[in-house]
Amino acid sequence: MKDNRGIITAVREAVMPLLVYYLVRNLIQILGFTYLESMKENLQFSLLKAEAYLLLRGVLLIAVLLITTLCIFPYYQYEKSFLSKRQFSKKEAVLLPLGAAVLAIGINYLWSLIPLFTRNQAYQQVAKSQYSYPLWLGLILYVLAAPLVEEVMFRGIIYNIFCRNSGPVWGVILSAFLFGAFHGNIVQASYGMIMGILMACLYEKYHDLRAPLLFHSGANGAVYLLQHLMERF
Repeated sequence: MKDNRGIITAVREAVMPLLVYYLVRNLIQILGFTYLESMKENLQFSLLKAEAYLLLRGVLLIAVLLITTLCIFPYYQYEKSFLSKRQFSKKEAVLLPLGAAVLAIGINYLWSLIPLFTRNQAYQQVAKSQYSYPLWLGLILYVLAAPLVEEVMFRGIIYNIFCRNSGPVWGVILSAFLFGAFHGNIVQASYGMIMGILMACLYEKYHDLRAPLLFHSGANGAVYLLQHLMERF
């Protein structure tokens, strides 16, 4: 493991992509939602107003995530130039999302037994928003768009920066910590840190962003589908 000077250097290098990620994502989202709220009262056909608003909101979020990915992608291109990919098989490509799905459902079940988590107001508000979308739109948003931007940011950029400057152990720990912290509430933060450690380990093993991306998508997809099934039945 490299000395503390490496960590300080990594922190300095990580500040700019983190600022770009945070500011672009939040600024566009705030501006977009403000405009969307101003349009809300002008939506015609009152019976379809709620559905139209949710659809526009979901599409806007997808656009925000894709624009953010484009803005931070040059940092990822630079960082991945230091790596040589290690091939993973088709069998592994199938097992990664399946294993992630089982693990994510298990952790979410354990979290549901903890009163501190089940009563957390910040998480309840986030969950209410996430599961309000039509199933197909939610899957695009949380299984494709969100994992893409988050893997580019936290594994492709942040993990690589800390790994290159201070070693893989600090890369795993600090990228997972930041990944969890950026979720903004204790429930998703604790879950995100656990999953972030596993996804960083996968990235270290394969040096290929597809590995943690498949894992991330599998976990998100399983939890999202399960929640919708529980609400329906």
